[in-house]
Amino acid sequence: MGTRQELGIFLLVLLLAAPPVIGWLGGSDAEASCLCLRPLQHVRPLTGARCVLLGQPIPLNQAGAKDLQLIPGIGPVLSSRIVEARRELGGFGSFTDLDAIKGIGPKKLEALRVYLFVDPVKNPAAPS
Repeated sequence: MGTRQELGIFLLVLLLAAPPVIGWLGGSDAEASCLCLRPLQHVRPLTGARCVLLGQPIPLNQAGAKDLQLIPGIGPVLSSRIVEARRELGGFGSFTDLDAIKGIGPKKLEALRVYLFVDPVKNPAAPS
């Protein structure tokens, strides 16, 4: 990676981290009460677009069709097939479950490993 790219990534991370840091450092009273005393309330899962932007893989069991379309080689048709297969299976248990989807062969499956990961399936019907 070149120096400009590293600087760009550093600045992006700095911008993403700036609001909580400002609150922790003692921003205005409104910011302090919101950010300083409860900094974790603003933590939320990354969306597919943010994952791609930060170079992180997208969680396969949570990604929507539009999130999947951010991945090279996945268009509207394939993304809808993936979402439909996930719905039918109740979630993907392993990455190789994608191999059963029309349009995903061994080569594409290997290419997708860089962009996706299989997150735990959250089954709302299962007792806690």
